Order: sequence, then C-alpha cells, then structure tokens
Amino acid sequence: MRVLLLEDRAIQASSLTMMLETAGHEVAPTGLAEVEAHPDRLGRVDLALVDLAAHGQGAAQRVARLTAAVPRLPVLVLSDRQTLPADVRALGIGEDRHLPRPFDKRGLLARMQGLVKRGRERVDQAIRVGRLSIRLDARQADVDGQPLPLTGKEFAVLALLAEKRGITLTKEMFLNHLYAGRPEPELKIIDVFICKLRKKIAKATGGPTYIETVWGRGYVMRG
Repeated sequence: MRVLLLEDRAIQASSLTMMLETAGHEVAPTGLAEVEAHPDRLGRVDLALVDLAAHGQGAAQRVARLTAAVPRLPVLVLSDRQTLPADVRALGIGEDRHLPRPFDKRGLLARMQGLVKRGRERVDQAIRVGRLSIRLDARQADVDGQPLPLTGKEFAVLALLAEKRGITLTKEMFLNHLYAGRPEPELKIIDVFICKLRKKIAKATGGPTYIETVWGRGYVMRG
C-alpha cells in the first residue's frame, strides 16, 4: 500500500513512517502544497493519513483542501481527541475514518486496510442521486439508464458534487479540483459549468437537477 502522510511534526512523522514501512507499506514523499499543485505527479496512492493535532485550527481546511485535490482518495484522520471536531465532521469525515490516540500498530493497519477496501468497492460502484447515476471508474453518467452527454469538466464537477453529496462546496474548491495548480479562470466559470449541468440534467429528468445553490457559499447536491 502507498500512503500519503500529512504530518508536519518531525518526530511523529518519523515514527509513523517507520511503523508503515516495517509493515511493508510505502510512504509518498510529498506535502499538501505539492499535491494541490500537481496531483497528476502524485502517482498511485491508496490512502492519506492526516494528523489533526499537527495543524490546530487549520486542520479542517487542510482536510478540505486534500479531498478537493484528490477527491476519491480514502482519508484516515488521526487526532488526540476521542471525537472529531464539528468542522471536520461537516466535511463528510465520519468516526469510521477517525483514529484517536493512543493507538497501536495493529489497530492503525487494520483501519487502513478497511478504508482502502471500501474505497475500491466504492469506485467500482455507481453513485446514485435520485434518478441520476454516476460511474466514477468509467467517467459516465446517466438518467434512468440513458447516457447523459457531458464534457470532461462537466463530469468532474458532477462527480465531485456526487461524492460530497450533502456537503456545500465552494467555488474555490471546484476550481482547485478542476485545475489543480494550472492557470485558473475566474470563479464565475463554476457558475457556467453548474448552469450547463442543470440544463442537461433537467432535460433528461424532466425537471429535477439535484443541485442546489447555497447563497454566498457555493453548491450542494441532494437527492
């Protein structure tokens, strides 16, 4: 298994790296800024380990940036608390993806294996939102079995909304997901993508689009 470790504290990072490598896993030598700027250079990564204790008040933002840059990457959050902070839970990170300290090597590895297995099963399955079905592996969407013709960028926006269903996504998160370090257009391009998506989905469903505007914040998918 290849693991992305986001731990800025040298001692803890060294300890976790040794624990993972002695278990036969590889630790990806990179940081969040590099992942955001060049996600295509990350290569195959099976899981991300993020230590909340290392990032204080910016922990939730760090998790949000990671999931926006690599949306299908399973994330396991480590912390010194027994329950996750509300701002982290709001990102769709549940307690099943949280490992509080103290933990042992066996517990960490078992949780990692479970999340990776679930992540692979999820990619192979379609995400269903109302009458809409999104297949991440095939990069295809359909309504009631009828293909929905989408451009690459439109599918990327739809897939991110579907994966984060129920979570409000800002326009900045969409831009980061779509362009990831490359020159970005203005924020209003996201409104254009959303408008085109809504028209195509509404035409296929005869009405519902499942995409809601959260004024002053962004967009959310419900259904």
